[in-house]
Amino acid sequence: ENDSFYSWSSFEEVGILVFEDGHNKELEDVLKIANEELAFFLMKYKKLFSRARPSQLSSDLQLVINNPGHAAYPSGHATQSYGTALVLSLVDKDNEEKYLDFAKSVGHRREIAGVHYPSDTKAGQNLAEKVMAKLVEHPEFQRELQEAKESFIKAPGLENYKMQMVGHN
Repeated sequence: ENDSFYSWSSFEEVGILVFEDGHNKELEDVLKIANEELAFFLMKYKKLFSRARPSQLSSDLQLVINNPGHAAYPSGHATQSYGTALVLSLVDKDNEEKYLDFAKSVGHRREIAGVHYPSDTKAGQNLAEKVMAKLVEHPEFQRELQEAKESFIKAPGLENYKMQMVGHN
């Protein structure tokens, strides 16, 4: 859970995104660009705010996973998962609600695990929205995004995805 990861791998694990057999190579390239941009701002704000994690302030809190070695605010998993969902929504507008729902559930699970506050998750979502809004203005990113749209293949498991976080903020 705390290992370095590409946020879209969790989307793939639950079956709502597919990369096997060379599918969605162009989409993966777009996601890598977005991930790099998000990571820059994410770490900048983690350092700026330097917010303690819940268990650092409450010694009786039992963690499900170990605390990551950096500050809590904003949540990196929430930022990156929400950024992934925003890219997927641009490529596959018909399933936007499912992608955003899954991203919210990733952040919420980190709260349940005891390593984040709900405000960390919300800040991650807000950061992803702001960074992605600027990124989609860039002509090179627009070109790459268009290529991803044109070659996009929906995951077979997407139709079976059960919404988890509808109405949760």
